[in-house]
Amino acid sequence: RTHLTTNLNALEIEDRYGERVRSRLREMVNVIAFPSSSPDKRS
Repeated sequence: RTHLTTNLNALEIEDRYGERVRSRLREMVNVIAFPSSSPDKRS
């Protein structure tokens, strides 16, 4: 499996790239969603 990072949610991915790409990504990657209230861990 592959890990992909993005700031887009599933609907934004579909709007930008289409339902087919969103569906393929869902099949190909591990989805780990963080709530928007999660603290920023970047230094």
